[in-house]
Amino acid sequence: MKHPISPSVRRRRLARELRRLREAEGLKLSVAAKEASVPQSTLSNIESADARRIRQRDIDALAELYGASTEEREALQELAKESKEQVGGPTTETSSGATPSPTSR
Repeated sequence: MKHPISPSVRRRRLARELRRLREAEGLKLSVAAKEASVPQSTLSNIESADARRIRQRDIDALAELYGASTEEREALQELAKESKEQVGGPTTETSSGATPSPTSR
């Protein structure tokens, strides 16, 4: 059984990896954002693990700019995707095991 990892942990890992790749290329955040056509505030939020919505195209543009390998690119994309998921899946169950209706509280 796989141990569930929270989305915030995944965002921190994505942030660390993107920062590592950017620094390995010797790029400042502002330069990387401009060259990848990603708003600087967006890149800053991603690298500080504050971004809740991470666009696939931003990850692709950054990975290309940083010269990421296919494996690195796929791992970054997977982390970005998983950073949106909730632990335990997308639905919430009640103590009886039923999924609550939108009107029940």
